[in-house]
Amino acid sequence: MKKKIPSKFKLGSCTWKVDWSDTLLKDHGCYGVTHYDTNTILLQRPIRGKYKAQNVHQVFWHEFFHAAFLTLNHTKLSKNEVLVDQLGHMVAQLFDSQEL
Repeated sequence: MKKKIPSKFKLGSCTWKVDWSDTLLKDHGCYGVTHYDTNTILLQRPIRGKYKAQNVHQVFWHEFFHAAFLTLNHTKLSKNEVLVDQLGHMVAQLFDSQEL
């Protein structure tokens, strides 16, 4: 099953947009960034031999939880990289292992 990443989604009353970058890893040393001021998640496009498409799914969920905690007004939790990463991995695993 192909993993789909939304181009837009709603959290509370806010619409979030997902954009793609070819240079995020090179320019900022990361695979995803959450821009709270513009309600945008920026994801690094897969790089052949370096960053696989399957990893993008987990990075999306990681960034989603940054946005979700901010929406819930839990700014301290939105900055907790360990918690955000663990939640991202758990939800990615849920979707990757589900049987329909």
